[in-house]
Order: sequence, then C-alpha cells, then structure tokens
Amino acid sequence: MNLQSARTLTLFDLLARRWQAPAAITDVRFTADGGAAAFAGADGAILLAAAPDAEPPETRIRVTGDLGQTTIRPRAKDPAPLVIIAGLTERTPPLAAAGSGFLVGDGEGRVLRVGLDGDVTPILALDGPVTALDHAAGVTAAAGGASLIRADASDTRRWPAAEVAAVALSPVALP
Repeated sequence: MNLQSARTLTLFDLLARRWQAPAAITDVRFTADGGAAAFAGADGAILLAAAPDAEPPETRIRVTGDLGQTTIRPRAKDPAPLVIIAGLTERTPPLAAAGSGFLVGDGEGRVLRVGLDGDVTPILALDGPVTALDHAAGVTAAAGGASLIRADASDTRRWPAAEVAAVALSPVALP
C-alpha cells in the first residue's frame, strides 16, 4: 500500500525551481544560453535567477529495485536564492535579455545593464520613465518620455515620439 505524504508534490516541486517573490511576476526573460532568468515584478523590482540548478532533475532520478519504477526524488536543499534589485520604478519595469545579462528600464529614464550578480550600470538616458525596451543582435531600442532611442556599439539615434508602450526588434532585419 502506498502512503501519500501530507503535502502533495507538484511537477514544479520535482522538476523546476521555485521561489517566493515579494510581488506578482509580470514578465520573464531568459539569456540566450538559457543559463539565467530575470523576472520583472509588479512592484518595480527585478529578480535574477543566475545560478545553475545544483540539483537538476536528471540527478534525482531513482529506479526502484523491486518494481523498476522510475521516480524523481524531492530536492534535498532549496535552490539558490534570487538576486533582487528593488525600487527601479513604481510599476513593472521594461526588461530585455542582452547577451549573458539583461537590460532594464527604470523610472528615472535610464536603461541599465544588469549583470547576473546584481551589478547595475547605466547605458542610455531618456527624458522620462522608460516605457518600452528591447535588445537584439547588439542593438537596443528604448522609449520613454517623448523620445525613442536606437543604439548600437557605434551609433545612437533619437526620435521624438508620443507615448510608446512596446518596441520589438527583429534580429533578421538588423544590420
């Protein structure tokens, strides 16, 4: 007879990592190599999950000797904690993956490069809170205040713009 524990494990308990966030998560981006994730919170914070999984599912697979049943054992330890960068803006900050890190827009009109260790470096400035942001093929597009910026390693262009809610770059169409 199989006895079930008082708490039923979910698929996410077995396969994925799970954290408690201080506010609702409204956006998520993964680095190109899938080695890290950034979560945008409704409270204006960014939460970074940068560490590789110390206990991936494939290391927790167990096959019983008597029946040959395959199971995945629960984690022995909690996953590495999230790196939290709080107070960027009063609402969900715009977020984009950029190489091995992330770009985030703040309420002061800055586009910040965020490293996996939580290191924050300003790279662009707009004339109002950043409302939209994207990055592809080395090009960053950001909107805020009354302007739209397109920047790459050699050139930054700025155009007047009304309220922009979203920008999306196609890596196919970029030089």
